[in-house]
Amino acid sequence: MPYRKIFLRGSLLLLLFACCSSSLANAMEMRPLFLRNLMPQKQLFGLPPMEGGALTSPGDVRVKTMFDIANTYSIREEESKTEQLLLDAETYRLGLQIRYGVRDWLEVGAEIPLVGHAGGFLDNIIEKFHQIFMFPDGDRIDDETNKVEFFYARDDEVVFDYRRSGYGLGDVTLSSALRLWNRPGPKGEDLALRFGLKLPTGDSKAWRGSGAVDLSLQLDGTKRLMVLDYPVALFASLGGAYLGEGDLLPEQQRSVAGFAGLGVAVEALDSLAIHLQLDGHTALFRDSDLREIKWGGLQFALGFRYQLTDAVLLDFGLGEDIIVHTAPDVVFHFALTTTF
Repeated sequence: MPYRKIFLRGSLLLLLFACCSSSLANAMEMRPLFLRNLMPQKQLFGLPPMEGGALTSPGDVRVKTMFDIANTYSIREEESKTEQLLLDAETYRLGLQIRYGVRDWLEVGAEIPLVGHAGGFLDNIIEKFHQIFMFPDGDRIDDETNKVEFFYARDDEVVFDYRRSGYGLGDVTLSSALRLWNRPGPKGEDLALRFGLKLPTGDSKAWRGSGAVDLSLQLDGTKRLMVLDYPVALFASLGGAYLGEGDLLPEQQRSVAGFAGLGVAVEALDSLAIHLQLDGHTALFRDSDLREIKWGGLQFALGFRYQLTDAVLLDFGLGEDIIVHTAPDVVFHFALTTTF
């Protein structure tokens, strides 16, 4: 499916939730941006994003619709004598997340993603952006833009060679969360233990899923405080995941990975909060000389949350790889959250 159709359908779905929402909440929710590493070979696995320590109130349903565009370009031909790699594509992810408050101490939920890879349209824009701000550009080649190609060879043997655009169901995730600590108020804090179960519902041959079940355990915390009369929220997350043997690089894949996140949100105006966030994880593969394979990932994001109505929140985030070739070059994140 062309990327323009993907973008249009994602935008229409966000608008639909905004139009159908009701007025329930009175104050802006202070939660992290829901960002994951969307580098093609890493987005396959069930590493959960940071969510904060607050749970959905008992009896409420919180629906988050997310649309992410991630641009990746990595080429390796000289760094290793035995390996060659090229990752060039734009990855699109449209996700529907549902959270239900069962009790004041228990939340359950699910996330259903649609994932696509295409040549996209951002390569030239990103090159100019990196040149203007003197950011590392990942050794992009000017005459090879807006294409999709995932290629990896090892010891003169092609491991994968994928060159098709496609869009479809990704791996569905089921989740639950237990409240460990809650102190309400503008100077309170929340602490939650979250569980995740990622199911192999996506087509691994089309790079929409890993082809295996992943389990995750995550400790999420939020600390609220006032700084110069501005509400501020600090976020922290730490966890680990068991990764079932997937179809991509089964002989090189690790079975355990760790992940962590730090963030801060400042409510600069009554309806506007500014977010800064850092998310990272350990390596998912081994036995490689290439950074894209043997390293984990580290991603920085700047974002804004705008309160459209009492019950509707709109997020926009811009992510950048802090360590080049361990996360997408640029990620554009849009999310709409509605509570019923």
